[in-house]
Amino acid sequence: GTSYSAPAIAGMAAALMQANTILTGWPEAVKAIMMAASWNNIEGSSRLSECDGAGCINGLAAYRMVEGAKYTYGSFNAASFSNNGYFTYSVYLQGGDMTRIVLSWDSLANAAYTTDVLDADLDITIFQGQNVTSGVSYGSSLSYDNSYEIVEFCPPATGWYTVRINDFRFDGTSEFYSLAWTQDRFSYRGTFYEVENL
Repeated sequence: GTSYSAPAIAGMAAALMQANTILTGWPEAVKAIMMAASWNNIEGSSRLSECDGAGCINGLAAYRMVEGAKYTYGSFNAASFSNNGYFTYSVYLQGGDMTRIVLSWDSLANAAYTTDVLDADLDITIFQGQNVTSGVSYGSSLSYDNSYEIVEFCPPATGWYTVRINDFRFDGTSEFYSLAWTQDRFSYRGTFYEVENL
Protein backbone atom coordinates (compact mmCIF):
# COMPACT_ATOMS: atom_id res chain seq x y z
CA GLY A 1 0.00 0.00 0.00
CA THR A 2 2.62 2.59 0.95
CA SER A 3 4.70 1.97 -2.17
CA TYR A 4 1.63 2.78 -4.28
CA SER A 5 0.48 5.75 -2.22
CA ALA A 6 3.83 7.52 -1.69
CA PRO A 7 4.20 8.87 -5.28
CA ALA A 8 0.60 10.08 -5.34
CA ILE A 9 0.93 11.81 -1.97
CA ALA A 10 4.28 13.38 -2.90
CA GLY A 11 2.85 14.63 -6.21
CA MET A 12 -0.25 16.04 -4.54
CA ALA A 13 1.86 17.78 -1.89
CA ALA A 14 3.93 19.39 -4.65
CA ALA A 15 0.78 20.51 -6.49
CA LEU A 16 -0.61 22.11 -3.33
CA MET A 17 2.67 23.91 -2.70
CA GLN A 18 2.58 25.20 -6.26
CA ALA A 19 -0.98 26.44 -5.69
CA ASN A 20 0.18 28.40 -2.65
CA THR A 21 3.93 28.70 -2.12
CA ILE A 22 3.51 29.54 1.59
CA LEU A 23 2.85 25.82 2.04
CA THR A 24 6.46 25.02 1.15
CA GLY A 25 7.37 26.13 4.67
CA TRP A 26 4.41 24.47 6.41
CA PRO A 27 4.44 20.67 6.09
CA GLU A 28 1.94 20.53 8.95
CA ALA A 29 -0.56 22.39 6.77
CA VAL A 30 0.04 20.16 3.75
CA LYS A 31 -0.52 17.10 5.94
CA ALA A 32 -3.71 18.49 7.49
CA ILE A 33 -5.13 19.54 4.11
CA MET A 34 -4.49 16.18 2.49
CA MET A 35 -5.90 14.25 5.45
CA ALA A 36 -8.99 16.45 5.57
CA ALA A 37 -9.54 15.89 1.85
CA SER A 38 -9.29 12.10 2.18
CA TRP A 39 -13.02 11.41 2.38
CA ASN A 40 -13.08 7.97 0.81
CA ASN A 41 -11.94 5.03 2.90
CA ILE A 42 -12.02 1.80 0.91
CA GLU A 43 -12.31 -0.38 4.01
CA GLY A 44 -13.17 0.26 7.63
CA SER A 45 -14.06 3.50 9.37
CA SER A 46 -14.49 6.62 7.25
CA ARG A 47 -12.57 8.72 9.79
CA LEU A 48 -9.53 6.52 10.40
CA SER A 49 -9.32 2.94 9.18
CA GLU A 50 -6.84 0.27 10.24
CA CYS A 51 -6.87 -0.87 6.59
CA ASP A 52 -6.22 2.37 4.71
CA GLY A 53 -5.44 5.05 7.27
CA ALA A 54 -7.05 8.45 6.75
CA GLY A 55 -8.43 7.38 3.37
CA CYS A 56 -7.88 7.99 -0.33
CA ILE A 57 -6.77 11.52 -1.15
CA ASN A 58 -9.13 13.69 -3.16
CA GLY A 59 -6.93 16.09 -5.10
CA LEU A 60 -9.78 18.38 -6.15
CA ALA A 61 -11.03 18.70 -2.58
CA ALA A 62 -7.49 19.45 -1.35
CA TYR A 63 -6.99 22.08 -4.05
CA ARG A 64 -10.31 23.74 -3.19
CA MET A 65 -9.28 23.90 0.46
CA VAL A 66 -6.09 25.74 -0.51
CA GLU A 67 -7.98 27.98 -2.94
CA GLY A 68 -10.62 28.81 -0.32
CA ALA A 69 -8.13 29.20 2.57
CA LYS A 70 -9.85 26.43 4.55
CA TYR A 71 -6.81 25.98 6.77
CA THR A 72 -4.71 27.81 9.30
CA TYR A 73 -1.27 27.23 10.77
CA GLY A 74 0.99 28.54 13.48
CA SER A 75 2.93 27.64 16.59
CA PHE A 76 1.67 26.65 20.03
CA ASN A 77 3.38 27.39 23.30
CA ALA A 78 2.14 27.11 26.86
CA ALA A 79 0.52 30.55 26.69
CA SER A 80 -1.51 29.59 23.60
CA PHE A 81 -4.04 27.69 25.69
CA SER A 82 -5.47 30.77 27.34
CA ASN A 83 -9.22 30.45 26.66
CA ASN A 84 -10.28 28.67 29.88
CA GLY A 85 -7.25 26.41 29.44
CA TYR A 86 -7.83 25.77 25.74
CA PHE A 87 -6.87 27.13 22.33
CA THR A 88 -9.92 27.87 20.19
CA TYR A 89 -10.37 28.52 16.49
CA SER A 90 -13.73 29.34 14.89
CA VAL A 91 -14.81 28.13 11.44
CA TYR A 92 -17.96 28.99 9.47
CA LEU A 93 -19.74 25.86 8.26
CA GLN A 94 -22.74 24.98 6.11
CA GLY A 95 -25.44 23.17 8.07
CA GLY A 96 -26.30 19.64 6.95
CA ASP A 97 -23.01 19.06 5.09
CA MET A 98 -20.72 16.35 6.38
CA THR A 99 -17.61 18.03 7.74
CA ARG A 100 -14.08 16.79 8.27
CA ILE A 101 -11.63 18.74 10.46
CA VAL A 102 -8.00 17.74 10.95
CA LEU A 103 -5.42 18.99 13.45
CA SER A 104 -1.81 18.15 12.58
CA TRP A 105 1.44 18.78 14.44
CA ASP A 106 4.99 17.38 14.44
CA SER A 107 6.79 14.43 15.88
CA LEU A 108 10.52 14.83 16.52
CA ALA A 109 12.82 12.27 14.89
CA ASN A 110 16.53 12.31 15.57
CA ALA A 111 19.07 12.64 12.73
CA ALA A 112 19.42 8.86 12.36
CA TYR A 113 15.64 8.28 12.59
CA THR A 114 16.20 5.77 15.39
CA THR A 115 13.82 7.62 17.72
CA ASP A 116 10.66 9.59 17.01
CA VAL A 117 9.18 11.46 19.96
CA LEU A 118 5.82 13.17 20.40
CA ASP A 119 6.29 16.20 22.65
CA ALA A 120 2.55 16.94 22.67
CA ASP A 121 -0.73 15.10 23.00
CA LEU A 122 -3.36 17.46 21.60
CA ASP A 123 -7.10 16.71 21.45
CA ILE A 124 -9.93 18.46 19.59
CA THR A 125 -13.62 18.88 20.32
CA ILE A 126 -16.21 20.76 18.24
CA PHE A 127 -18.83 23.13 19.68
CA GLN A 128 -21.40 25.43 18.09
CA GLY A 129 -20.64 29.16 18.33
CA GLN A 130 -17.48 31.24 18.33
CA ASN A 131 -14.67 30.69 20.86
CA VAL A 132 -16.82 28.27 22.89
CA THR A 133 -15.08 25.97 25.37
CA SER A 134 -18.01 23.94 26.73
CA GLY A 135 -21.51 22.80 25.87
CA VAL A 136 -22.85 20.20 23.46
CA SER A 137 -20.01 18.44 21.64
CA TYR A 138 -20.57 17.71 17.94
CA GLY A 139 -17.50 15.50 17.68
CA SER A 140 -14.10 14.94 19.21
CA SER A 141 -10.82 13.12 18.62
CA LEU A 142 -8.81 12.17 21.68
CA SER A 143 -6.04 9.80 20.57
CA TYR A 144 -2.68 9.79 22.32
CA ASP A 145 -0.19 8.02 20.06
CA ASN A 146 0.01 10.11 16.87
CA SER A 147 0.55 13.67 15.65
CA TYR A 148 -2.93 14.34 14.28
CA GLU A 149 -6.62 14.27 15.24
CA ILE A 150 -9.56 13.85 12.83
CA VAL A 151 -13.21 14.74 13.50
CA GLU A 152 -16.16 14.05 11.20
CA PHE A 153 -19.58 15.47 12.01
CA CYS A 154 -22.65 17.04 10.44
CA PRO A 155 -23.32 20.62 11.61
CA PRO A 156 -27.01 20.97 12.55
CA ALA A 157 -27.18 24.56 11.28
CA THR A 158 -25.19 27.00 9.17
CA GLY A 159 -22.99 29.23 11.29
CA TRP A 160 -19.88 29.42 13.41
CA TYR A 161 -18.35 26.41 15.13
CA THR A 162 -15.42 26.28 17.51
CA VAL A 163 -12.54 23.83 17.25
CA ARG A 164 -11.40 23.54 20.86
CA ILE A 165 -7.86 22.25 21.26
CA ASN A 166 -6.76 20.77 24.57
CA ASP A 167 -3.08 20.38 25.46
CA PHE A 168 -3.54 17.10 27.32
CA ARG A 169 0.25 16.85 27.35
CA PHE A 170 2.70 19.55 26.24
CA ASP A 171 6.30 18.65 27.05
CA GLY A 172 8.18 20.93 24.66
CA THR A 173 8.50 24.70 24.55
CA SER A 174 6.66 25.14 21.23
CA GLU A 175 4.86 23.08 18.60
CA PHE A 176 4.08 23.87 14.95
CA TYR A 177 0.51 22.96 14.00
CA SER A 178 -2.14 23.28 11.33
CA LEU A 179 -5.93 22.96 11.19
CA ALA A 180 -7.75 22.16 7.94
CA TRP A 181 -11.45 21.64 7.24
CA THR A 182 -13.69 20.64 4.36
CA GLN A 183 -17.35 19.82 3.78
CA ASP A 184 -19.19 17.39 1.51
CA ARG A 185 -22.80 17.89 0.43
CA PHE A 186 -23.88 14.27 0.05
CA SER A 187 -23.38 11.05 1.98
CA TYR A 188 -24.74 7.58 1.48
CA ARG A 189 -24.66 4.93 4.20
CA GLY A 190 -21.57 6.42 5.78
CA THR A 191 -19.56 6.61 2.54
CA PHE A 192 -18.91 10.16 1.38
CA TYR A 193 -18.97 11.10 -2.28
CA GLU A 194 -17.51 14.49 -3.12
CA VAL A 195 -19.88 16.64 -5.16
CA GLU A 196 -18.97 20.13 -4.04
CA ASN A 197 -16.49 21.12 -1.37
CA LEU A 198 -17.19 24.48 0.20
